[in-house]
Amino acid sequence: MPVFHFPSLTRLHRRLGAAGLAIGMAISMNGAYGQAKRLPSIADPDAAALTDRAEKDLAHAIEADSALFDSGLGTSCPLGHEDIVRATLGPLAYARMAQQLKAEPPPEISRLTVLSGTCPLNAIFNGPVEYITETGTRFATDSLVITTETKQRVAGVFVNGNPIGDHVTHRRLLSTTFNRLGSGELIEVKTGHPNRPVHSVAYESRDSDSRPTRPTVTFSWIDGPTMRTMTIIARTLDGDRTVSDMYQDDKLASRTRFKNHQLHGWNENFLPELVKLGMGKQCYQNGQEIKAVDCPDT
Repeated sequence: MPVFHFPSLTRLHRRLGAAGLAIGMAISMNGAYGQAKRLPSIADPDAAALTDRAEKDLAHAIEADSALFDSGLGTSCPLGHEDIVRATLGPLAYARMAQQLKAEPPPEISRLTVLSGTCPLNAIFNGPVEYITETGTRFATDSLVITTETKQRVAGVFVNGNPIGDHVTHRRLLSTTFNRLGSGELIEVKTGHPNRPVHSVAYESRDSDSRPTRPTVTFSWIDGPTMRTMTIIARTLDGDRTVSDMYQDDKLASRTRFKNHQLHGWNENFLPELVKLGMGKQCYQNGQEIKAVDCPDT
């Protein structure tokens, strides 16, 4: 199951709070890749246990780059976007997230390719499967256009349509920003650095109810001017509450709380530059930001 049904960068920024702005800057301004793809030591036991494996997986993905996500290696599945999301999430997780998913505008491009196993039947996967999803989104204002191409390669087992056991997800994200001139012409924003993709790998495990059996850990190699790596550890507290810690390099940058897949509770930013601006904490209740002294997450 793809832990990253990653939303648009704009929505990602909103979910992660002000700290998410740094992610967008790093993604759009990433520099040349260094020779050694060393991940930092994270003060989190679940991330630390996977660091060596993630280094190897990311090094392989960066070297292979787009070849790892070549849809020509498999069989194209003739499904629309909603059925692709339903198939890759599984019916149980899809039912829990249906309200939020339906509120999202569909991408301009959405494709599913199966590398091993068979295409979903009635939007249901079964058995061991490895597949690639491709999405393309476009965010536009009067003066700015951001295009994002996301490719994911996922390997795991589905039982009655639901992801069970260990699933590994590789992701390649390429975001390009353009200025829109008065004539309508688009001019790519140049930062002085090559616009290289961001590669990520996520490790998760699901039980028979398609709920996490351990924290889901996502490692991303960004190599930007403000950070080289990003690590996200998502922990399920109970059936409907999750806490997500995001590290920029080896520093804890934010802690975000969710209930029923909506922001709920304190959204905390720990970066000194954001704290100085009074952006250290925001309170959310059922997805809505509110002004509050107490901010329950139950």
